[in-house]
Amino acid sequence: MDKEIERNIVNNSIYMVSLFNNAKEKNSNKKKNDSYGKKDNTDNFTVINLLKLQILMYLLEAYYMVCEPTEKELYDSNWNAWEYGPANKQLYNYFRDYGGSINILLSSEDINKITNLPDYNKNYIDEIYKIFGKLSVLDLVSIIHMNESPWNEIIHTNKMSNKSIDNITIDKEKTKQWFEKVFKIKSGDKK
Repeated sequence: MDKEIERNIVNNSIYMVSLFNNAKEKNSNKKKNDSYGKKDNTDNFTVINLLKLQILMYLLEAYYMVCEPTEKELYDSNWNAWEYGPANKQLYNYFRDYGGSINILLSSEDINKITNLPDYNKNYIDEIYKIFGKLSVLDLVSIIHMNESPWNEIIHTNKMSNKSIDNITIDKEKTKQWFEKVFKIKSGDKK
């Protein structure tokens, strides 16, 4: 039996954003019921901006490829090495109005797309949200900037030769291998 998979990165990312928006709403309601004067840092973890979304979706595809070794990729689009990390042009174009620091909100049209996303995709997105969702943008950037990461290799190689990096595609197989090595997930495993 073939599994139904949604390969459009925008549709996958809308579900990821919904997880953050739901957490923000729950946190907001909780704060209303809590006593005054308590300091709560959870707002930092319920915000999803474009940079954080790009990195999470990049990690999602890597995780998927490690867990599903017969699959070449999750998305029907590529990753480019941009200045701060991996960037998917489709994802960037869809959410670019939010910039790098503005919390992404979903329209009612976006929310309707979530209902059509297969549970198969949602399960993987839920896993990445649980593993990496509470990390700050700076923590996620640090992961991408690690030595030997495919993005880092492209940046360093091309900075040495003063080449523009915006249109250099990050090799998905290298990303899969890097993710598997760094996070010690064996091919075919799913947490």
